[in-house]
Amino acid sequence: MTLRLPAGSIRRFGGYLRIFSISTAGLVLLGSLIGIFGSLVLPSIASATPLLPASVMLYASPNSTSSSTTSCPRSTPCTLPNAITAASGDSGQVIIELEHSSGTACSASSVCTFIGDQPIPSSATASSIIIEPMGYSSNLTASATVLDGNNTSINPGTTLTDSASSSVKVALNDVTVEGGNSSTYGGGIANGGIMTITDSTISGNSAIYAGGGIFNLSGNMTVVDSTISGNSADFGRGGGIVNADTMTVAGSIVADQTSGGNCAVD
Repeated sequence: MTLRLPAGSIRRFGGYLRIFSISTAGLVLLGSLIGIFGSLVLPSIASATPLLPASVMLYASPNSTSSSTTSCPRSTPCTLPNAITAASGDSGQVIIELEHSSGTACSASSVCTFIGDQPIPSSATASSIIIEPMGYSSNLTASATVLDGNNTSINPGTTLTDSASSSVKVALNDVTVEGGNSSTYGGGIANGGIMTITDSTISGNSAIYAGGGIFNLSGNMTVVDSTISGNSADFGRGGGIVNADTMTVAGSIVADQTSGGNCAVD
């Protein structure tokens, strides 16, 4: 059985969509309802509008052999960690475009898999960092672009960690986050800044204690039109999501975690 929240929870003010916020009390209620009904589907809205006109474009490829942490042109794309390092040192908005190779988009027949931890450093100075595949908004195929934590119990970690200052906005669009395995919390994503996840899938991640899919530790997080399922918190709670600060969820499915329940507050 599926629980649907009314579309009236979303309102428009001055040309901008205002998405309902899930408070700590509200998330507890939602967690209880999910436990009763089995899954949660929130009303769909249009994908988030880019924060600002792009000032810098950087390119990252899973096939990159570049060691640069300052220049990532389309002709010589960087690894994703190096592209994030380059973006973090900018002062404006940066888009990191994920592609299979120079000018070749990720696709179902040619999946781009970026392996390992992808940290947003606390020293980041960019106003915003947007990470999305080539052709985003015209070709939504989250399964074609994968951020794979590839972590084992020997080297536990998180697939994407945002510890940037509260002034840096991070957006993750149209990707799958999987394979994160944390010995503490936040197996897939651990957020300590300002992050928006849109048109994405968070699945197959785990944490020992809390937030197998997502742990919003001390930040402001928004999840839009995404699916969070198949994650686990083996000895804790919130296999899908744990929120310890401010979190907004809309148009998304949070269901069918393998352990720890779907969501919790801390």
